[in-house]
Amino acid sequence: ANTVPDGSGVVLVMGPRDKFLPEEVQALLDYVRKGGRLLVMVDPTTEDGLDPLLTGLGLARQPGTLASNKSHMRRKYDNSDKVFVFSNKYSVHPSVTTANKYSTEIATIFVAGVGLAKASPGQVSALKPTVQFPLRSTADFFRDLNGNFERDQAEPEETANLIAAVTTTGEKGVEGRAIVIGDGDFMTDKLAGNNGNLMVFVDSLAWLIGNEELNAEVSSEEDIPIEHSRD
Repeated sequence: ANTVPDGSGVVLVMGPRDKFLPEEVQALLDYVRKGGRLLVMVDPTTEDGLDPLLTGLGLARQPGTLASNKSHMRRKYDNSDKVFVFSNKYSVHPSVTTANKYSTEIATIFVAGVGLAKASPGQVSALKPTVQFPLRSTADFFRDLNGNFERDQAEPEETANLIAAVTTTGEKGVEGRAIVIGDGDFMTDKLAGNNGNLMVFVDSLAWLIGNEELNAEVSSEEDIPIEHSRD
């Protein structure tokens, strides 16, 4: 199809492995321009054909794979763990409301993710996007440009933008919304059980559909002791 069906509440593009055609990208941009809501999860590669979509939303992928010598999880206990990164540096944007509330207890995990940046002004489309970054990394991240899992001289430590929230002004002033997450694995089985990912995902969907009253509050997982008595 060359258009998103009318009445579609949200379109999700989650870690695509096949390359999008230019016509498909244009259909998504047209959908947002008409007030559509879009959630995209991308990896650090240009083989998915989504760079024109990101440009149309006022964004660009930064080169390299996000890594950290400090803010990373332990998985294989070797240097490849450095791309298993996490952050709890949430903003006050509605797409991270619940995560921000529990930021001292949780963190959002990215596996071989990509940093996001604002596109050059000359590349931005007629969508007139306004871009915010609800989640950033700590200052010890670096972009691994050669895939050796080491921070080389040309790979300085820096703060990376991990998630982007975009609002656009389209036809007749209608507002479109998009969330771009710099990791195609963000909601796979190995990460979906992490509250820092789940909360962001649910709140992002709530913001996209314009129902911020929905939230990702979770019930306590604390075990309540059972006390036995003679009675």
